[in-house]
Amino acid sequence: MTEEEKVELQNMVTMAAQGIEERLIATFGPIIEGINKKVDLSSKASSELESKAKTAFDTLPAVIHTQVENQLGVLTKQFEERQKEAGNGGQSGSGGGGAFLDKLLANSDKLIGMWNAYKQPTTEAAMTAKMNEVFNWHRLLSKLEKGGGSGEDVTKAIADTFAGPKQE
Repeated sequence: MTEEEKVELQNMVTMAAQGIEERLIATFGPIIEGINKKVDLSSKASSELESKAKTAFDTLPAVIHTQVENQLGVLTKQFEERQKEAGNGGQSGSGGGGAFLDKLLANSDKLIGMWNAYKQPTTEAAMTAKMNEVFNWHRLLSKLEKGGGSGEDVTKAIADTFAGPKQE
């Protein structure tokens, strides 16, 4: 093959390649454009959806707070109505049953004080409990000094010492 034939062959291949490129561009150009448009639309829709979701998440706590406040308001009104009914004994204008409850609530701090005083041990009982604890320790230490008792006996004595007074 001569140089001239090679150049001519190269020109033919180049022209054929250009023809193929032009046909591919003509065929795939609209397809690629359509894909690019769909990608752009998807991107816009995605960013729009993202901004709407962000807005929804930002406003959600306020909506929940408002709903809870409204429900609490309704419950408070229902409770107040029931309190009024209970105070009136279910009859309007009687005013009998609620007076006792009002007195109890007004003197609640005194009632709590009386209950705490009743619950607490007297000084004598507290001192007796402490003396019992001291005697238990003394008994345990004396036993240990003398070398008496097994390990189980010592363990039981310690447990009994910390158990405190027995409830009846």
